[in-house]
Amino acid sequence: MKCPSCGADVAENVVICHSCGARLEAEVGSLSDLAIEPEVGARSPTKGGAQTAASRREPAPEAVGQVAGGGRGAAGTGSANDFRPPWRYSLKDMRIIWLNMIVLTALFVALGVWLLGIDGRTSWRPEWLTPPIFWGVILAIPLLLWLYQLLKLVYRTTIKYDLDETRLIHKEGIFVSQTNVIELIRIDDMGATQSLVERFVCGGIGKVHVHSDDPGNPELVLRGLENHDSVFRQIDQKRAEVRKKKAFVRA
Repeated sequence: MKCPSCGADVAENVVICHSCGARLEAEVGSLSDLAIEPEVGARSPTKGGAQTAASRREPAPEAVGQVAGGGRGAAGTGSANDFRPPWRYSLKDMRIIWLNMIVLTALFVALGVWLLGIDGRTSWRPEWLTPPIFWGVILAIPLLLWLYQLLKLVYRTTIKYDLDETRLIHKEGIFVSQTNVIELIRIDDMGATQSLVERFVCGGIGKVHVHSDDPGNPELVLRGLENHDSVFRQIDQKRAEVRKKKAFVRA
């Protein structure tokens, strides 16, 4: 095809002449003639994208309910086993000890202030008893008591009570481990106690008292238990099962 303006040879379907720059609309028609017609039934990107997003399947309500139900079931199973053996000593039992130590330390400090005298009277005090030595002597007793209670705290973290099919086991000890075992079939009597201090100050802990006919270990006190009622019921139930198997109690 030739350009009508300059006569240069141009390729088919060219809109502008590469030689003179004239438009070739008269020869090839308008640009709309060269446009590619869309396929019949083709989806626009926007519409197709919307349909794709809409076509995504949401999880069925039944499936959501099953997942939620499974989570609740798992949580329920965990809560049912919260107080299964072994049971450990709860440090809440020592709250009253810390309160007593704070009061005792405050009393010794008040005693030291009173002995020294607010107005600086030192007629009763010998010359060698300087204020630093005096306060060292006054505070030595509460400091030693604090150290003793801290050691007791570390020791009590090792206390553990366990229960198997036929025995109640008590373990404790840091450097030397001690184990006390009571056969469930030899337990004569049991009891659960909780004082006002344990209920309101120590966070609701309690004790379980176990009496047996074992001459070497006639009484065992399980102290510092956060759910002492549950521990008592579990031990008593195991004892009843063992006695039933041994024909101590008629079925």
